[in-house]
Amino acid sequence: MLPIPSSLGNRPSFGGLDQYIDSFFISTEAEKDVEEGPLHFFAGVNSYLKFSREGALLVGQMTHPSVLENAPKIEGIAVKLKLGAIRSLFRIPAALCTDQTFPLEELLQNSEKESLSKIFQHSEPFKQQQLVEAFLRRLLNKREVVGNGMELFALSRLCREPTLSMKALAQELSCSTRHLRRRFGDFVGFSPRLFKRLYRFENALCRVQCLGEETHDDWAGFALDSGYSDQAHFIRDFKAFSGCTPAFYLAYIKKSEPFNTA
Repeated sequence: MLPIPSSLGNRPSFGGLDQYIDSFFISTEAEKDVEEGPLHFFAGVNSYLKFSREGALLVGQMTHPSVLENAPKIEGIAVKLKLGAIRSLFRIPAALCTDQTFPLEELLQNSEKESLSKIFQHSEPFKQQQLVEAFLRRLLNKREVVGNGMELFALSRLCREPTLSMKALAQELSCSTRHLRRRFGDFVGFSPRLFKRLYRFENALCRVQCLGEETHDDWAGFALDSGYSDQAHFIRDFKAFSGCTPAFYLAYIKKSEPFNTA
């Protein structure tokens, strides 16, 4: 089962957590009739928090695709985190979480662990979401504020101008390239070069998803429009980060109904 566009809409605000949360995904009892089986996860720049009655996990950003065999459908809540949220919430470098999954309790103090057990005392999903939001706000209130202006500026510049060199970016920030790479890796979890590759792949993935019911034969033009040097370069990167070709993925989502695989 491959990731496909979610049918769930996102709330416009998350109670003061907008700087850290991208979106929530809720899996309920009503969705358990979705087929069980292997779940395929694509590489991506975002990390996730997953809450269920079975426990809570921090799933770090991924540099390669992975497959979870015989994955059961579990009721719960997944929180897609924005870049930098791991460092703000847990005071650890994001690079420590790259391609890693941790039981959330390993990163919490005893008083914070107690708050986790309260989330699923309620059966109503949106009440659970409110409790998750309250839990994350408590984490932030206990942490010392860390400045991230340099990292956010670097992210913004690299997203707008992917060909920008680290030397030029470091000069704009009046720091050394070594210092900038270290700060960037702690904040995002990747080197700037790998981040740019993953960011380009995710943008191309969204464009493939937006093709919808269309047929598509001009992958060479698609590759150039997506920032790749040629079709071979695009397909090579797409397979490296998804495990399949763009044509295969497009055919898959055209015959599938949207559901949440977060």
